[in-house]
Amino acid sequence: MGNKTSKDHYKLFKKEGRKWQGILNLKDWYIDYEHDLILEDHEACATMDLNAKAATLTLSTEWIGEVSEKTIRMAAFHEICEVLLCQLSMLSNERFNVSAEQIVEANHSIIQILLNVLFPMYDKPDCSGKCKK
Repeated sequence: MGNKTSKDHYKLFKKEGRKWQGILNLKDWYIDYEHDLILEDHEACATMDLNAKAATLTLSTEWIGEVSEKTIRMAAFHEICEVLLCQLSMLSNERFNVSAEQIVEANHSIIQILLNVLFPMYDKPDCSGKCKK
């Protein structure tokens, strides 16, 4: 692994997650946050229960590569997008003859588009849906 994430990184991760939850209108979801070691090669992850509309977003205590405020904000955005796409992912998995890997790949393609288009419009520390370029 590379660097450690701090309590300040975790606070920023939660703040950004809550900001994006509001911007993307995921107000009907209960989202909890954790700061813990993720054993896979991930800097953050989301676990969801679609029926309960509950999710846990975890920021890893270990960070691959250089950790910065921007990479923490991007990680929070990415994990909130995972929540946004949760229903589509689960329904696709149940309905169509596709593998879990194909669904993850499709989700990450969509998230990358959102990251390139939507994230820069709101990438300001205190922007909660009112900041646009």
